[in-house]
Amino acid sequence: MALVHTIGIGIQDYAGDRKSMAIYVPATLSLATVQTDLNTYLPLVDAAIDGKIVDAEITMALSLPGGMKGSAATGNTVHEGALGRYSATATAFTYGQYVPSWANAGFSGNTPLTSGAYGAAENGLFAFASDRDGNLLVAYLSGKRAFRK
Repeated sequence: MALVHTIGIGIQDYAGDRKSMAIYVPATLSLATVQTDLNTYLPLVDAAIDGKIVDAEITMALSLPGGMKGSAATGNTVHEGALGRYSATATAFTYGQYVPSWANAGFSGNTPLTSGAYGAAENGLFAFASDRDGNLLVAYLSGKRAFRK
């Protein structure tokens, strides 16, 4: 299976309802090339629709590092996981991060463990992650067992 980037184009109608239009492009394209191509393509779509294009975003396909498990272990499904709560710089708000399929062994009752592999996974976000407003995550505050559809 070839890697692709997924571009989502948000379109809003006169009633305020939104739908996304997905476009797939080869992962070999640079971000600058994708932006240039969208700058050419989006005016063509805009002229052909009644709605308004309100945003465009890209999900980039990345290679996974080696050494990870080759198949899922029997245990929690992706609907059963851990919801961590983090503090971030420059805000009084907290950020929640759901991790699907968190191992049952990684809980004490309904609270995620904070030691070993579990603590490393919880704290590993500090190296690069932010909340939706770009505020860097700085501390793991708490967590709980969570179910998501």
